[in-house]
Amino acid sequence: MVKYSSQKIIYNVLIYIFVYLVLQILLSTVLIVALNLDIITVSQSEEFVVISSVSMLIASLICATLYLFVNKETLINDAKSFIKDKKFLYGLVGYVVLFLFSIAITLIYKYLDIGGNSANQEFIEKLVAIAPLMMFVSIVILIPFIEEIFFRGVIVEILEKCKISNKFLLIVLSSILFAFVHVTDIESFKYFFLYFAMALPLGGAYILSGKNIWVVVMMHMLNNAMMFLPTILY
Repeated sequence: MVKYSSQKIIYNVLIYIFVYLVLQILLSTVLIVALNLDIITVSQSEEFVVISSVSMLIASLICATLYLFVNKETLINDAKSFIKDKKFLYGLVGYVVLFLFSIAITLIYKYLDIGGNSANQEFIEKLVAIAPLMMFVSIVILIPFIEEIFFRGVIVEILEKCKISNKFLLIVLSSILFAFVHVTDIESFKYFFLYFAMALPLGGAYILSGKNIWVVVMMHMLNNAMMFLPTILY
């Protein structure tokens, strides 16, 4: 079942790259220059964390709005099926599986004595500590929506257009890409399988639910919310 036409795939990819990714960098740079901060040393300051929070929120809001507009028909149809056909059950079960996967991979990492967090996770924790409300909107609401449309919806559709029809392969390949994007430097590559383990249940739920995007958005939101709470409480 084709959910994204070739034209919409192009729109979605361009929006993700130039609005979600590039715009964040541009906004941060503009704010650093506007505030007359030293662009070399600012990355270690609290001001940079605030600037990053604002930039992420603005870019995420614009990207999510564009995604709503571009994918309106698919999102509406999936929302109807999510409720009418009780597809939300896939989301609930999928989240339980995702939670168990996270526990399993965490225990494996502890057994292998691999501690700490990825650079991506550490930076997010800094953002949450300084700007919790902005980051809640970004991390728990906007980013799951954006990433699921891109990594599950668009990427799976691209893979299928490349004549990859095996469901297991679709799940694995889209999960590998998801994990790679979240490993931001070589030092953090050891955390690749943490993100990969998270992506597998998301990909599986997406395929098994008949490609219902709200199923995986729900799972991703729940996962990020549960990760967000301890950072706020402690």
